Amino acid sequence: MSGRAQLMWDEAVTGYDFGRDHPMDPVRLALTRRLVDAFGLDKDLDVVAAKPAGDSTLRLVHREDYVEAVKAASADPDSADGAYGLGTMDDPAFAGMHEVSALIAGQSVGAAEAVWGGDVLHAVNFSGGLHHAMPGAASGFCIYNDASLAIARLLELGAERVAYVDVDVHHGDGVQAAFWEDPGC
Repeated sequence: MSGRAQLMWDEAVTGYDFGRDHPMDPVRLALTRRLVDAFGLDKDLDVVAAKPAGDSTLRLVHREDYVEAVKAASADPDSADGAYGLGTMDDPAFAGMHEVSALIAGQSVGAAEAVWGGDVLHAVNFSGGLHHAMPGAASGFCIYNDASLAIARLLELGAERVAYVDVDVHHGDGVQAAFWEDPGC
């Protein structure tokens, strides 16, 4: 096992952009990455880009009909289905929404796999933390729930228990919803 830590980063995550008037501006991601560089923190990190989460990974947490609705809204934002929380003030639809959301989810799943596999002791995806996305709907600026997907992947790999510590200032309700009926959680 490497004693190094892993930073999950792909510049394309800055495409998670709900528009210029939306409070979740992707510039925060680019600025955070620049701070890592400016402080020389990346010399102690392996910077790795994971592949986007595929459909089978997304379906570990998200319903198939929801994934298809995200893909449809991604291809044609004007067709976003509000019944899935898409095209709302919180989660406006945008072109490429599925692809960038799957990329962010893939970064968190990749981080979990790297730690589980013993490749690194620690990994971080600061573009993630999209803990409000529900199994069947977007919510609270979140399209795919990368935290739930990472947990689900760890459980799939054989983890018996996963400690999920949410340090955000409010409830990670999407993670709770994803595992509410799981008897092992």
